[in-house]
Amino acid sequence: MATNTAGSKARDLVVQAVHSMRKSITFDGSLTGSMPAELPDGAIIVGASVHVFTAFDAGTANTINIGVSGEADRFMSAGSLAAAADVPFDDLVLANRKMSGNTDITYAMTLSGTAATAGQADIVIQYIPNNDG
Repeated sequence: MATNTAGSKARDLVVQAVHSMRKSITFDGSLTGSMPAELPDGAIIVGASVHVFTAFDAGTANTINIGVSGEADRFMSAGSLAAAADVPFDDLVLANRKMSGNTDITYAMTLSGTAATAGQADIVIQYIPNNDG
């Protein structure tokens, strides 16, 4: 992934535009992981949600936390994956929208009870990098 900065995973195009990144998750994939790139230093999240296309159907819990290392639910805590819906990040507030340093966004799903047999969603984050000089 080209990042415009040698040695960095931060995704920062050189144009003034809303950027985005997307990560697909499924019931039979990894329960934890991170977005495909980091948010660059100074970036501001302007929109973020989990688009559940196929409901997750584990017997007891079908939830997701989205955050950063050391604060796993900084942006979303126990977001529901149990119905096909657009689920906005519930903990995304003004105080945590601006990134301090290049930031790796992580996720952790909880699928418990009877084993899930279905579930597919995309995590989508829209942000504006601090590239206006």
